[in-house]
Amino acid sequence: MCDYGEFVPEALKVSDNTYYRALGNKLDLFPEYNETLPLMIAGTHAFLESFTYGRILLSLMDYDVSRTYMLPNQLYPAHLCWYFRKHSPWKHKIDRGLGSMVEAGLVRQWIQEKTEQLLGRWWQSGKGEERRDRPLSLQHLQAPFMLLLLLFAFSLVVLLAEILLHKYEFLRILSSPFTRI
Repeated sequence: MCDYGEFVPEALKVSDNTYYRALGNKLDLFPEYNETLPLMIAGTHAFLESFTYGRILLSLMDYDVSRTYMLPNQLYPAHLCWYFRKHSPWKHKIDRGLGSMVEAGLVRQWIQEKTEQLLGRWWQSGKGEERRDRPLSLQHLQAPFMLLLLLFAFSLVVLLAEILLHKYEFLRILSSPFTRI
């Protein structure tokens, strides 16, 4: 990974988890991203950065992203933050609002949309492949509307049957010899 002052290399080396500690001992730090990616493409190193940013860097190098495996889960969660002066009166409201946006998945959705705008819709699956989750179209909505029309027709038949039964019941009561009007 690039050495830009991140706490992760030292945290991995002193971790209680043996796998994290082994990863920290094997970790090579490079000053620039352009030094890390050729080693990853050659198969001698693994690139330990964020999933989305790694995809962006590889696609900008015109590398076939579908030939790589990238772990979408992170070693540690990245938090959204804003910096305020100490004792700012709005800090708690902003904390609650940013936390709600992260928990609701809005931040992840915005990152995905911005990445798609930059790289195109193929960025998750590899070059030239269209993502499977597309927005709903009219063809997807035909079945629910056909079912709705069928249910309306059935309810109309039931309504007519009730009206006819009620009408004939009323005529039968009127024609009965014991009926007083």
